Amino acid sequence: MTKKDANNSEKRTRAAAAAVLAGLVIAATAYAVVLALNAEIPRQLPGIALGSTDLYRQELGLAHMIGFYIVILLIALAADGKGLVKFGKDGAEFGDVIGQKVEAQSDASEGIAASLHEQERVGAGNAKAIEAVRQAFREKARADKQQIAELTAKVQNLEEEGRSYERRIAALEEG
Repeated sequence: MTKKDANNSEKRTRAAAAAVLAGLVIAATAYAVVLALNAEIPRQLPGIALGSTDLYRQELGLAHMIGFYIVILLIALAADGKGLVKFGKDGAEFGDVIGQKVEAQSDASEGIAASLHEQERVGAGNAKAIEAVRQAFREKARADKQQIAELTAKVQNLEEEGRSYERRIAALEEG
């Protein structure tokens, strides 16, 4: 997929999302109007209605519309990767929730990669040290074999000398 195709696809997706959101707003408005028209009017109207049933219905419809609109707004922000970060007496704050998570995951991945690199470096150093120890053992084994061969030859010479002395002693005792 080329960059131009990706841009066109993104534009189409955004246009479709905007159309869906517009449809939701229209549907919410229609539903708020239906609710307001079919609402049961209390015997004692609230003070804000100023004694008018028509004003009461309009206020009721507006209140429902505002509630629906807030829900639709939150859905639209969530679809765009933004979310409610802070809500309190100072108001609401929205932020890039997905971007923060991706950034945190990216930082964690970099940390893991650095740790792996360090372990590979240490491992390579350990491998060199192990190879040096192996080489030292091989050299020591060769030297030990040489020494064993020399000692074996000396033992054989001493055994031969011992037999030679035994023959002389036996010859002296006979003679």
